[in-house]
Amino acid sequence: NKMAASTVLHGRRQGTPRTLEQTTTLKAAPTLVLKKDEWSRLQDQVKGEEVPWQTRRLEERERLHQSSQQSVSEWTNTIIGQRQQKLQAKALREQKEEERRVQLDIEEARFQAEKRKEAIQRARALQYAQTDRVKGLQSGVLLAEVLRERDQQKIVKQQREEALALQELELHKFTLMSLAELAKEEEESKRKERASALHLATAQIEQASERRQHRATSRKQQLEEQQVLDARATQFRAECDAAEEARRKHAQDWKATLSDQSRIKADIAALQGTLDAEDEARRRNYVASKERLAELKYHKEMERIAEGERSRHVVVAKLEASMDRREAVEEQARQRAVEEKEAREAQAEDEKRHKVAASVAAIRAHHMAERERLQQQRAQLHEEAEKERRENEEADRAFASKERERAAGQRQNRHADDTDYIDTMALHRTQRAAAAEDAVAEREALLRATAIEEAMFQEFAARELDKARARGCANVIPIARAAASTDVKPSQPQMGETIMKRGPGNPFPGQTKMRMGFTLKH
Repeated sequence: NKMAASTVLHGRRQGTPRTLEQTTTLKAAPTLVLKKDEWSRLQDQVKGEEVPWQTRRLEERERLHQSSQQSVSEWTNTIIGQRQQKLQAKALREQKEEERRVQLDIEEARFQAEKRKEAIQRARALQYAQTDRVKGLQSGVLLAEVLRERDQQKIVKQQREEALALQELELHKFTLMSLAELAKEEEESKRKERASALHLATAQIEQASERRQHRATSRKQQLEEQQVLDARATQFRAECDAAEEARRKHAQDWKATLSDQSRIKADIAALQGTLDAEDEARRRNYVASKERLAELKYHKEMERIAEGERSRHVVVAKLEASMDRREAVEEQARQRAVEEKEAREAQAEDEKRHKVAASVAAIRAHHMAERERLQQQRAQLHEEAEKERRENEEADRAFASKERERAAGQRQNRHADDTDYIDTMALHRTQRAAAAEDAVAEREALLRATAIEEAMFQEFAARELDKARARGCANVIPIARAAASTDVKPSQPQMGETIMKRGPGNPFPGQTKMRMGFTLKH
């Protein structure tokens, strides 16, 4: 119990353990424990305050909540703090992305401006290249290029002809060398053929002598062999005679022996004849029985064939009878079908006549109805035409009255128009004088622009001339002539340029070479 009393739970401070008397004293004096809300309510009732304790409690909680939120708002390890950090990081990223996009847009705008500038420059260059003087200069450049190309082609043609002549010469030399080599080879081949023919003739002579020697040797050997063969034949005939004598003696001995054997053979032959007669009798009996069996089989087969013929005749008769009955039935069916077809045709003919009569009646009724409808339509059209004629007469009378009123108004307005015309003519004279002054100023500006354009053209022509000389054009007279030429037709006016229009008076006083009656129009 002492150790149990001195035990302290985790998270609590270790103090002096209570004694048994203290524990008993505390238990003896019971206490009342109240909740904080109940205690606040009792204090409010005692003090008599008007604010209820619940309101004060809510205000205190709200104050504590606000202070807690204020202290927590700067923390970064909370969910709200991490969310705020993420939002700030997102806003920073979006701001950087927007700055990058703005910079990219600026670069794109610069790039597009450069592209537009290049396109405008190309368009101006193309537009400048479309003028008549530049076209004439380009024609001169093209002519110089054509002349240079023609000179080069002449040089190439001359070089080609020289190369072909050299090639022909080389080919001729090669042909001569080939012919010489062929002659040498042919001579060598003939010499070899003559040598081979000589060698062949020598070899053939040697072979003929060898064959003669061989034939002489062969005849000598044949004579020697013939002599040997004759000696052997003589010896063989002697041996044959001796053998024949011995065989004759042996035959005589055999003859005596065979006489005894012939008697034995006669006995054996008699016995063999008896056995052969018995075998022949058995064979004849077997052949006779076989012939009888074949005859019986033939009779039975003939009977079966006759029975089959009788059955076939019966079946054929039955089939003919059934075919006759079926033909009779088919003939009756055909007659019935013909009668039914004729009846149907007659009925269809009657129906057709009735339909034709009904159609004729319907057509007549339709014609009568159409005639009545046409009569009504004609009457209605006549009424409408009369109505339209009356309306046209009324409209003509109204139009005539309006025309009279309009003529009176025109007579009233003509006097005012005459006054306006006088004022307008005065204004036109003032405008023409101002236009003439503007035309003189514009002509001076045009002359200055023409001088600048001429300088630019001469510079451009000088560059083209230098380029042509650098490319190796020997004849640059067309380019120089085109650059020095001034007799060029006026080109079509471009955007922003001025054109001439017909007008009264001379806008260029003192310059009689210009055509009379032209002013500048923007």
